[in-house]
Formats: sequence, C-alpha cells, structure tokens
Amino acid sequence: MAAFCSAMRYTEDQKQTADLIHRITETSPYGIKGFYRTYAWKKKRMQILARDRHACQECRKHGRYTEAVLVHHIKHLQDEPALALTDDNLESVCKECHEKLHPERNRHKQNFVNEERW
Repeated sequence: MAAFCSAMRYTEDQKQTADLIHRITETSPYGIKGFYRTYAWKKKRMQILARDRHACQECRKHGRYTEAVLVHHIKHLQDEPALALTDDNLESVCKECHEKLHPERNRHKQNFVNEERW
C-alpha cells in the first residue's frame, strides 16, 4: 500500500487504485495526468456521465440544466488518489462549473480586450 493511503480506511479496490496512480505518476511522462489516459478512467468517466444523464450536477443544484462534458473529482485526485474511481467522489459537470471548481487552474488565463492581446 502506498504511504498516502495509511491515514484513512480504504477498501482493497481503493488501495489498488491508489497504487495504480502512484505507479502512473512515477512512470508516465504526463505525471499524475497520465491517469486520465487509462482505460479504467475512460470507462469510469462514461459510467458517471451516464449515471448523471449527462447533466451538470452543479447547475442542477441551482435549478438549471447544462450538458455535462467533464467528470470532476470532488476530493481532488492529488489529495485522495484512492478515491479516483469511487462513484461517490465523482460528479458530472459542465466546463464552466469545472473552471469554477478549480480556480487555481485559471490563474494564468488573462482577459484581453482585443485581438492583439493587450
């Protein structure tokens, strides 16, 4: 079992998932993002989108319908790799909501006022 799993109680499947992510992180040129290229993730992503009927779960909380195109880890992959494939830790979201859920990823984006980017 990987060191980052010792603090919580996980099922054997979750422990195996954490070990898989640890191996991917160490060996993939993409680091932890290599996980998103795995068959296990692609299959789980499709299952979660189908479960949520391709509806953004964050928009639904506000009474709106928006088509979901992404699957979000509620507890972030880097923080809780054992929960990477756990249904209760995944929700379908639209791109806009996903950007709101990850403001740290948007800090380098700039809003330019014209085509010349100034």
